[in-house]
Amino acid sequence: MLNRKQWLLKGADRLLPLMRKVPFVVQRLALQQALNRCLAEPLRDGGFELLRGRWMCLRIPDLGLRWYLTLGRDGLRIAEKAEAQVTISGNWREFLLLASRQEDPDTLFFRRRLVIEGDTELGLGLKNLIDSLDPDVLPPWLWRNLERAGKAWRREIALAQIPCGSGLARESGGSVNINVGWADVFASKPAPTFDLHCFEHCVRLTDRL
Repeated sequence: MLNRKQWLLKGADRLLPLMRKVPFVVQRLALQQALNRCLAEPLRDGGFELLRGRWMCLRIPDLGLRWYLTLGRDGLRIAEKAEAQVTISGNWREFLLLASRQEDPDTLFFRRRLVIEGDTELGLGLKNLIDSLDPDVLPPWLWRNLERAGKAWRREIALAQIPCGSGLARESGGSVNINVGWADVFASKPAPTFDLHCFEHCVRLTDRL
């Protein structure tokens, strides 16, 4: 049975792809207002000055979405097309890990789960800016749900990396013969093994979450 964190993740998987069907003018108005409200404090402090007069392309291939951002007189602006100096791209779940602080930004970029193309210096500056943002600048309800969804995705990654599955241990031993008869199959008595270390690791992960 899915818990609340998993429901958030699965719900986002279904809803987010629908965003590409929303007219761009609606996307632009909604995103501009949301970004300028949520990032009002770092904007006042000059944190986004590196984008003044320059454009960044934010690309999310698995959702088929692409936005261009710059800093204007009234805050962050979004356009449908522009000549971008830098492009940051990655699947939406990788951006979720970044936004929810469930993965170190250097790890995401080093492993090319998020990719910087174009002006590398500008891209690294933006990466450091994102990393320096305090979650407290976000509305509590938004941060709470980001964190929950990020933890759910981090848990799925962790469980997928557990070295379970030790295969079948045959009591009879010996080499494998592809032409073995049915009598030999039953005589070999496959005995599934149980990886106690794997089980303990899963329990610890569940308790931690």
